[in-house]
Amino acid sequence: MRRRHQVIDGARRSCIESEGDAAEAAIWRYQLDAGVWTGQVYARGLRNSTALAFDPRDGRLWQGENSRDLLPAPTDDAEKLPHDELNLVTSGAHHGWPYCYDDGVPDPAFGPLDCARYVKPYRLLPPHSAPLGMAVYEAAGAPPAWRRVLLIALHGYRAQGHRIIGYALDAHGMPGPTFMPLVDGWSARPGSHPLGAPTDIKQDDRGRLWVTEDRNGTLLVISPGPVEAERPHPPR
Repeated sequence: MRRRHQVIDGARRSCIESEGDAAEAAIWRYQLDAGVWTGQVYARGLRNSTALAFDPRDGRLWQGENSRDLLPAPTDDAEKLPHDELNLVTSGAHHGWPYCYDDGVPDPAFGPLDCARYVKPYRLLPPHSAPLGMAVYEAAGAPPAWRRVLLIALHGYRAQGHRIIGYALDAHGMPGPTFMPLVDGWSARPGSHPLGAPTDIKQDDRGRLWVTEDRNGTLLVISPGPVEAERPHPPR
């Protein structure tokens, strides 16, 4: 996302993509009325909201955010900062991108500001892991570690990416403090398999998980039980 800025208060810069009625770093809500779709900003300050999931039990909307890549020196540690984010999206909220990163740390590129005005991430994800897909998994026949879990497909090519992780949801539908690596070791191994890059993950009505992966152009299935061979369709 290319950021456009305007100077306010003589020092601090404002990101046009996160502000105003036409914000692009935002989640929009659309309504169909008399055959016409109208939209408005639902929540803002969210970068690259491709990983989205509604919890079917309570309707909560979760978002996985791809944070910026590099911070100005001497802050930058390319492998450790900034973290990507798991956000609980609420109507009217500003989640702070690009002014703040991690748990309310001001981005030096925007000058001094109070990050308390923005909603902090609910959880910090591994830095540069690139969450692109998300799903709440509830298949009854799945292994216990996978049931009622918020699954996140991490697309990133760096050390923390190319895997699928999960947060167990508690009785109140909230993710626990730590995640579980559920599909790991997806690094390139000559003679075995290439580097993986999962982009999305979705559950079907049989409890199977379908995973799209774009580095190799593959579609994978994860089954809670024995994988059944698909019968070929007869020719028409």
